[in-house]
Amino acid sequence: MVRINVRKQKCISLIVIFSMLVSMFAVISLYPIKTKAATTALNPVEDSFIMGGTNSTGDKTVTLLLKSAVDTDKLLSFNSKDNSTSNPELVIISSSSTEEVINENFTSSASNFTVVNGGTWNVSNGRYALTSPANVAPLGNISVNNTSVTGDFTIKTLAKVIGTTSTWDDFSVIFGYQNASNYYFASFNESNDLNTNGVFKIVGGTATQILDFTTIIASGTDYNVEINRTGSSIEVKLAGIILGSISNNINLDGKVGYGSKNDACEFDNLIVSIPVSGSTPTPTPTPTPTPTPTPTPTPTPTPTPTPTPSNYIINEAFTSGTGNMTKVSGGTWGVVSGRYDLSAPAAGTVIGNIATHSTSISGDFTLTTNAKVESNTASAWDDFAVIFGYQDASNYYFASFNESNDASTNGIFKVVSGTSTQLADFTTMITAATDYSIEINRTGSTITVKRNGTTVGSTSDVTYTSGKVGYGTKNDAASFDNLKVIATSSVTPTPTPSITLSYAEGGPSALDPDSLGFPKFYIDSTSGNDSNAGTIDAPWKSVSKVSNHAETAAQGTHYLFKRGLVYANSQTDFYNINGADGKRIVFGAYGPLIASKPRLDNIQFYGGTYLMIRDLHCKQIVVRSGTSHTIIYNNEVSGQGKQGIAAFKRVNHISIVSNYLHDVAYSGEDVIVLHAESWVQSTYEYDIGSHHWIMDNTIMMSGGNEDGIDICSEHGSSNDRAIDFKVIGNRIMAQPNSGDTNNAVQIGHWSEKAWVMGNITGGNTKEDSMRLGPWQDSWKGVTEIAQHYQVSGNASFFNGTAGANIRINFDHGKVFHNTLLSTTCNGFKWITSTGVTTADNITTSSNVPGVSYPNLSDSFNKDPRNWNEIRFLEYFIPDASWSGNNGDATIGAFDKDGKRLGMKMEPLNGSLEWMGPPLVQLKCQEIGITF
Repeated sequence: MVRINVRKQKCISLIVIFSMLVSMFAVISLYPIKTKAATTALNPVEDSFIMGGTNSTGDKTVTLLLKSAVDTDKLLSFNSKDNSTSNPELVIISSSSTEEVINENFTSSASNFTVVNGGTWNVSNGRYALTSPANVAPLGNISVNNTSVTGDFTIKTLAKVIGTTSTWDDFSVIFGYQNASNYYFASFNESNDLNTNGVFKIVGGTATQILDFTTIIASGTDYNVEINRTGSSIEVKLAGIILGSISNNINLDGKVGYGSKNDACEFDNLIVSIPVSGSTPTPTPTPTPTPTPTPTPTPTPTPTPTPTPSNYIINEAFTSGTGNMTKVSGGTWGVVSGRYDLSAPAAGTVIGNIATHSTSISGDFTLTTNAKVESNTASAWDDFAVIFGYQDASNYYFASFNESNDASTNGIFKVVSGTSTQLADFTTMITAATDYSIEINRTGSTITVKRNGTTVGSTSDVTYTSGKVGYGTKNDAASFDNLKVIATSSVTPTPTPSITLSYAEGGPSALDPDSLGFPKFYIDSTSGNDSNAGTIDAPWKSVSKVSNHAETAAQGTHYLFKRGLVYANSQTDFYNINGADGKRIVFGAYGPLIASKPRLDNIQFYGGTYLMIRDLHCKQIVVRSGTSHTIIYNNEVSGQGKQGIAAFKRVNHISIVSNYLHDVAYSGEDVIVLHAESWVQSTYEYDIGSHHWIMDNTIMMSGGNEDGIDICSEHGSSNDRAIDFKVIGNRIMAQPNSGDTNNAVQIGHWSEKAWVMGNITGGNTKEDSMRLGPWQDSWKGVTEIAQHYQVSGNASFFNGTAGANIRINFDHGKVFHNTLLSTTCNGFKWITSTGVTTADNITTSSNVPGVSYPNLSDSFNKDPRNWNEIRFLEYFIPDASWSGNNGDATIGAFDKDGKRLGMKMEPLNGSLEWMGPPLVQLKCQEIGITF
């Protein structure tokens, strides 16, 4: 297709163009014109252009695009075939709604493609063909276009797989490609299982299905494939039919391309388009199909209308002037090419260049805008900022976006009296000269920032609840466009999760849709009946029905209890239930998330593999007797006379993540426990096994509890240790000294390779806040040794009658970036240890300005559910005036800017051991763990 733009192609004679226009109008006079929208005039303008090409039958076509004199936001498309008697057609299309960033028709070559792996990729008969394919999972054959695509996009292409005797022939369309181990792909197959025919993400070389296609393809058949990305949502169409959509906020930016697991394929007509800022695209008319019977498409839901300008408090498009923007400081601010532009920038220590809108915003709001650093400089620190809550030049918030990252940029910041404090860090950076869509939401005290539809940071702060909005940079040229602000105070927004976990990975789902095709059985204690089929319309009633059925459950089966209900007398045991990797057997919940978790009594699992217990409220959850690869996630546990969550008798690969435990009241028992059932047993079979994650749990200890988290293997030999424990990001409050309350965290005998990181422990116990190593000093020897620990990033406020914040009784390890506060005892208590190094810790004797013991008479500080709030964490953040030993106050669990320290997981004795299931890996990203 040839496209001629008169304004850009100055070498083309205006006379030639005029002659072509005259010829076209002659054609118009010969044929009656059928229009898809009425118009009163044709107005050839400078932006008119002509396209020529061929249609599907080989007929030559010519299309004249003209601007309408009635609606200058529309173009009129006049189409004519030079050897057809059919009527020409006048079609209204959008002007500049999208921009093609990739257009490959493979007429002669595929020079813009790079082969990553697989068989032979080359152009044959005007198509990009894969022959002699390799056979490697997940995609043994990959070729990608050299152009990287950011932000929203639409991918359209033609594809088919060459048929074989197999019934599993496939082709794939790739997007978000980072490298050969990290990308997305949409797979289309003749058959369907969890390894193909759906949308998959590859992280570290491991494939995870995030969307299943129930429709399959036929080999040797051409298919039109379309993939749309809008924000964090992905929608896939095949032959015009929507196969499904999913939201996934891991990075979708990257290259696009083609692939296949092990089959020969052909591809053609790859077009990737992106929205043009400020335009509302009108859908391209679907051509009249050939008379081949096609299935009736599934109706597409009507989208929620975009707010009209009358809904906006601010709506500045900068089409003609600066509108209501006013320069506060810096370089030259003005409108250039329809954008608000900063040139000749000044340099500043915080924001050297500021311009604000005259309108002050109060209450909740959503701000959207486009922004970019104007050009790439020699610096690797080019930046732009969006300002809000602006009071004056010394008091405001700003969201900073930078090519690099430190504590002074690339995050959410608060400026008070000219001093900037980082409230949230953005871990992903920008690229200079690239336009980004930015969104800032304030809901109550919560501030959330998105870039290209993906949440990059969130914080809670109420310093400025009103103020102006605007733009800024520290010292770089930048340009901005389409500033829109809408009030949201009258609407209760749905909180945006900081990560999105797919259903297959155990993420919570409001209605538990049947998106992955796993068997699902529903339980309703009010209206159910155990004689029913167990469907959502005919649910079962009791937990015992589930227990009996699960003994022969298919892999991937889900048992879902209705939220808001109580399942009385539901103490139930489950025996030898086995799922598989990617096909966990799930015991969870269904129904609106606003309802309370379904309330059960005690549930215990004897043996079994690849289980998940999630979204329940139980008195006790126990796994024992060889259970492995089990996730206990997002449950509430309370009201039991024994332990809360327990793992007994050589269990392995257990993940206990994001649970809330309270009122687990029984004298001498622990809240989360991994050890022999009655603490000391006489045979080795009661040892606790290896490879466990205890992560992001919140524990409110009762006065009678012994330990908040207790990991202790009592027996074994030097060749039979309990290895690899990760106790990370937990919040544990011990009640004032009473009963048998000993320690918030204890990791005892026979423990090897333990990572104790980012925990907050507080309150009073009669022994230690954290006891790491054998609990009796005299037991530390050859037979009871603990070794290889990383203890970092922990914050402890502790007033025990004896002991210390952290008691060290292990050999070989690192202890660094901890903040240990107490008024009654020392920060550390050291038992004779070998090969343990320490650095950058704050203890009570350090007397660091700004670091203080929390006031526990304040109910907010006493509740560990509040300990991620800045109001609480400020007790552990050094004052900006303190230089520390490094000159920048980087000692302790937090630096002077509030950034969490000590969160890099380092290998112990040469390895990191088990890295957990995908849910754990994503939770690490959320709480800032790096490797």
